[in-house]
Order: sequence, then structure tokens, then C-alpha cells
Amino acid sequence: MFVAAVPLFFVLIFAVPAYRHLLFTLCATAAAILGSREVAALLARRAVAGRWHFAAACSALFPIVAYLENWGIVSGYAFGAVAAAVVALVLAVTLLLGATQRGRSGDPLGVAGATLLASLYPGLFIGYIVRLAGLSNPQWLLLTFFVAVFSNDTVAYLAGKLAGGRTALGLPASPTKTAVGYATGIGASVAALIVAQRVFPGAPQFGTLEAALGGAAMGVCAAVGDLLESALKRAAQVKDSGEIIPGRGGLLDSIDSLMLCAPLFYLWMQRVHGTAG
Repeated sequence: MFVAAVPLFFVLIFAVPAYRHLLFTLCATAAAILGSREVAALLARRAVAGRWHFAAACSALFPIVAYLENWGIVSGYAFGAVAAAVVALVLAVTLLLGATQRGRSGDPLGVAGATLLASLYPGLFIGYIVRLAGLSNPQWLLLTFFVAVFSNDTVAYLAGKLAGGRTALGLPASPTKTAVGYATGIGASVAALIVAQRVFPGAPQFGTLEAALGGAAMGVCAAVGDLLESALKRAAQVKDSGEIIPGRGGLLDSIDSLMLCAPLFYLWMQRVHGTAG
């Protein structure tokens, strides 16, 4: 994943940075829509059918509003307001439709819950990735973020394979995950942050302790994000979230580790390092 993903993101954020990373934002918006569709499809396998077109439209709002925030067209408070509005709108619309079309809509609460989940995941988290493009030195900031997360993903996978399952934790959502994989993945995130600040010209600068703590926090978030997506797939009794990426599975299979890391990294950079755009 590391070998394929980092060069792709490098091209998106360095080769085509025009209009405050418009192409990157368009790709992020498409990812929010496709990811929302995959979530809805997973839930549908458990006979919980959400209104996925409505959910996809709501999911796309998050990267779009983040992009407008980067331009200064809307305030920084707009993102949180949109999140609250999406929750209220999804619940109101789906419950109302369920109450008036009960015979065709199934369980109103189930439909509302499925639609809400597909509206927020992964769009809400992808919105934070787009918001990173509005901070100072966005190219190097985004590259540092992607390298730190994908290093965790790749090293954890390889270490788990080499360990041969001997330290498997037996977690219900993902029985094959190993303690060695999680530990080495966290170490890889720490190492990536330390190396990035020395190699990337515009990367944020960390002290050793800060890099260790921040990298560890990102490593934990990446692992939790992976487990959340694994739980969805396990509930749906499927191996992959989709088939959009040959040899890899669905979109969510490739970006699950990014999800929870994005808000953490954004708030860290904005509030600790003051990297306002």
C-alpha cells in the first residue's frame, strides 16, 4: 500500500496544487461518495438498508465545506455546523419518510441509523484531510501525514506476517491482528515523523518527545480505524468492503487507517504548531 499510495498522493498534492488543491479536493469528494456507498452496501448485507443516495450527498458535503473553508469563503465554525446539520437532517428526513412510508421503508430506526453512519463515515474524516490543505506548507504537511499513516499500515502488516500469527490477539473484529504488528506499526509512525522533519523541507518540526507521543497517538488511531472497518466487514460477513481497487478490495480497505488519524493530526498541527493557512 505504501509503495502505491504515497507516490499517488505526491502527484496530487505537488504536481497539481492549483486553486488550493482543487484536484485533490475533487478526489477526496469522490472518495467520500464511494466510501459512503460501500458502507451502505455492507449494512444492506445485514438487511439494514439506508438511503444511500441521500447519505452520499451528505458525505460529499464535508470535503466541499472544508474546501470552502480553505478559501476563506466560510468560517472555521462552518465545518462543525455542517456536521451537526447533517446529523439532524438525516435523522429528521429518514424518520419522517419511515413514518409516512412504513410499508416500503422497513424499520425507520434501522434506516435512519444506516443512513446516518453512511453519511458520516468516511466523509466527515475525509473532510479533515481536505482541511489540512488549508494550513501552511500544505504539500509537506499532507505528505508527512500520509507517510506517517501508511508507514504504520505497511510495517504492521509485514511484521504481522513475519510473526506468523504467534502473537495474534484474537480480537473479534480481526482475529489475525498481532501484538507485534501493532507495536511495530506505532514505531513506524514515530520513525516516519522524525525522518519527515529532517527530509521534507516544509515539514512541521517536532521535538523527539513530541514526535514519539504524536506518532504513538497516530499509530493507535490508525489501528482503531482499521478495526472499525474490520468490524463492519465482519458484521457483513465479507472479506473486502468492495472491489474497486484490484488486489486490494474496496476503497475503505485502503483508507480506513487514515480516517481517525485525520482529525487528530489536523488539531495537532493547528493548535499546537499554529499552522494556520
